[in-house]
Amino acid sequence: TGSPAHPGGNFDVLSINLRLSALAWLIEAEYEYRKFDDLKFYADVSGRYKDAETWGETSNSGLIHKYEDIIKDIAMRELHLDRDIIDTTGSSDTYSAWNYDFTIDKSTNSKKLLENLSSVSPYLFRFNALGDFRINTILKNYTGENSETIKKSRVIDFTYKQTDITSVYTKVTFMYHWDYALGEYTRSVTLPLIDNLDNVGEADGYLYSYYGFDPEDAENERTKDYVSDSTYIISDDRGKFIRDDLVARNFAQWYLLWHCNTHLIITAKLSLFYLTLEVGDLINFERLSDVNPYNIDYTDNKKINGQTRFKHFMVTSTSKNLDGVTIEAIQMHN
Repeated sequence: TGSPAHPGGNFDVLSINLRLSALAWLIEAEYEYRKFDDLKFYADVSGRYKDAETWGETSNSGLIHKYEDIIKDIAMRELHLDRDIIDTTGSSDTYSAWNYDFTIDKSTNSKKLLENLSSVSPYLFRFNALGDFRINTILKNYTGENSETIKKSRVIDFTYKQTDITSVYTKVTFMYHWDYALGEYTRSVTLPLIDNLDNVGEADGYLYSYYGFDPEDAENERTKDYVSDSTYIISDDRGKFIRDDLVARNFAQWYLLWHCNTHLIITAKLSLFYLTLEVGDLINFERLSDVNPYNIDYTDNKKINGQTRFKHFMVTSTSKNLDGVTIEAIQMHN
């Protein structure tokens, strides 16, 4: 057994050295292999792409950036919905320049993903009563098209409330442009209300004192690092969906103007005449009583605390049974 003897007597030593070298290489390779699981790898990814098979032969090809296209692509590819039941016509050209770019690096529930994407946009997605996929848009202005009037004679009962005052903000900082290697945001945009709404601090404009805020905060909030009681910092996962500076600024402004005042919410039990009402529908009310809730005339477009409150409401929930239809609807602001 073993290596045969050869003249010179050096072969055994050479053989042992070779074996030791091979063993050392294998040990080092095994060590590097075990380290492989701890390494992080990154790719330069272009993103989702419109293709004829999924989108139809008449679809324009190209990378997907817009909310309605992303939602539709996920619905078709991951949820396996037929493209014929997906209606994205409810999206608005008002936000056509809002592009989204993000990476999903962990297993994620598709419904949760759609909800998270919607939370950083002016859009709402839903399934209607027929099971069709729909998108609704929170517009900047409302002129009354497609708004159904709720008749007082068909209202069985109603209550009202306002959104919580703790959700009223006069300054928003939005963290965005997530760095997947560093695990942190690399950019932010800060918008004070005084630079994004007309007549702040004037008698016919927005008054901080309306909600008990310090009027001096209006000017102080122009300082980027100044944090008032009504400053809101968005540092959660919403910023991971936006990488473009202009889109980040537009979203921060939209969010600020949505939250700078409380919104009136009306819950009403209606007759079965309104059985076809769905979440996302636009409605308006006839005067339901002699009292204006919180001194808000919800039957007409009125400017209250520097911001126009439209007579139009968006339905946010419905409950239907044999004795009526119960809806909750929130008043739209500009």
